[in-house]
Amino acid sequence: MSAEIMAALKRIEAKLDALAKTDNGPGAGGVIADDADLDGQHGDPKVRFTPRGWNDGDFKGHTFSNCPPAFLELMAKALDYFASQKQAENPKKAGYDRLDAARARGWCRRLRAGWKAPTSRLAEAPAGGNYDFDDSGEAEAEVHHSQFDDF
Repeated sequence: MSAEIMAALKRIEAKLDALAKTDNGPGAGGVIADDADLDGQHGDPKVRFTPRGWNDGDFKGHTFSNCPPAFLELMAKALDYFASQKQAENPKKAGYDRLDAARARGWCRRLRAGWKAPTSRLAEAPAGGNYDFDDSGEAEAEVHHSQFDDF
């Protein structure tokens, strides 16, 4: 193959890779965080502000997983905008905004697919406590020996 054809194939492949990382749903337009990112330590950030155009309740302080998908779409757009504004003066902060925009899209997709928060074992525990320990007093005492016991 000629060099021109190879270069064209590489450009097409790069465009396809970029498209594979985006969603075609409403409000889409950027990278979507994968499940590994969403389930990670920073994958469910708290909402720090209400995006312009949102008039259906205040979600400031809530995590992304506790917000409606329509809100998360606006949040992703706002974070992408802020990232583009910060890129020249502070690329590190712009990168964090892009990550959070991707996470907002990821949570939007996950919530629309019917995701429900897993229940914790503490939430399932009966009231009054159901503890698994033996306080009958019949437990055998452990005997500890030291190097000085033989003297």
